[in-house]
Amino acid sequence: MRIKIPDFETFAEQLAYGQLMSARQQVLERIPAKRFGPLPEDYLWQMEWGATEYFDLWADRFADGLSLEEIFADGPED
Repeated sequence: MRIKIPDFETFAEQLAYGQLMSARQQVLERIPAKRFGPLPEDYLWQMEWGATEYFDLWADRFADGLSLEEIFADGPED
């Protein structure tokens, strides 16, 4: 998985992005945990450092009923 860090012009943009990603991470962490139990550290790390595209991909895969390994198998560029 490749991790892309966006370029920010201002600290406010960086802060807003961090808040958005934190909220997405909390939601995405909670939903699979209800189905699979506590998530392994590797997946938590992926969510902490994943780009927006990854969150969309993971959410789609979860909705498709895939296994935890399949959900986090790779990213959009892989």
